[in-house]
Amino acid sequence: PDAGAWEPEPILASDAVKRLEPQSDGVFAGGSAETGKGLYAERCSGCHGADARGSIGLDLVERPVLYRASEVAANIRMGRGKMAPVPRMTDREIADVLAYLRTLRLP
Repeated sequence: PDAGAWEPEPILASDAVKRLEPQSDGVFAGGSAETGKGLYAERCSGCHGADARGSIGLDLVERPVLYRASEVAANIRMGRGKMAPVPRMTDREIADVLAYLRTLRLP
């Protein structure tokens, strides 16, 4: 099962800029990219692709949301659109996956 239909909320351009600004990582700080690479391969690559460039799921490379850790955590734990929720993923596991995804670059 997926998280159901997702409808984007209409916002002003000035508000969009604010929503893209990086935020403090808080409890998701200090993740291990090496550990995150393994977790990503195990739990995420089936939908987001081995290179995180998207497949069934979205492309995750160089996305501004990767610097808004609490939003990423909420999307993982609650699901969004076609992404099923993963409620048992720990703060440390999310920090590790974020650290790994932040190392990836577009060609």
